[in-house]
Amino acid sequence: MKVAAVLFSCLALTSAFAFPQAEVPGQEKHSSSKFGSFDLVGYAKDNPIGKTTGGEKGETVTVKDGAALIAAVTGTTARTIYVEGRIDLPSRLRVGSNKSILGVGDSAEIRQNGITVVNATNVIIRNLAIRFIVDNDGITIQNSTRVWIDHNEFESEFSQELGPDYYDGQLDTVRGSDWITISWNYFHDHWKSNLIGNSDALRAVDFGKLHLTYHHNYWVCSISVSHPISKAPH
Repeated sequence: MKVAAVLFSCLALTSAFAFPQAEVPGQEKHSSSKFGSFDLVGYAKDNPIGKTTGGEKGETVTVKDGAALIAAVTGTTARTIYVEGRIDLPSRLRVGSNKSILGVGDSAEIRQNGITVVNATNVIIRNLAIRFIVDNDGITIQNSTRVWIDHNEFESEFSQELGPDYYDGQLDTVRGSDWITISWNYFHDHWKSNLIGNSDALRAVDFGKLHLTYHHNYWVCSISVSHPISKAPH
């Protein structure tokens, strides 16, 4: 199939696709849809460390700009952060332990720089659109445990001119991360969406780890090598 034909098909699929929505703060909670349960399942729940709860029982803040969001996710204090509207991050967001980052409504959006969860535990990222992140992944999970990535949209740009290497991964889980659930996410318009383990040289670091649950995710026009691809040694 020619690239032009693939691009046309991608446009048609993307415009026609409607993904089931997660609960929105302030509205009635729905724990399921006709597609399945929205509750946490898989390794982020069932593991020897404990269920992923994020910022539960901690303070709650609402952020509307990059500086406030960067400040809110630092440290290990339990905190739930509600994100309103589009935020163009001035630098990459590094999320500390015991955090929930929750988009409000259908307009919460991250652009310019992506999100890294590194050396952390007990993190939830939900209901965000993460778009057009250049020079790094949309989300990187590195050397972290108990992470739940749920009901997010990941968008890049699939074009013949840009080619497969202009964008990095949309959501990569690497370097000994463990007990992860990736659920109900929408990945589209990207060459290489998801990588699990990123180097044969790190097989000793990854061995016995990288327990991931993928369920109810959807890929449209993510047509190359990574949706998802695993280099895990077990």
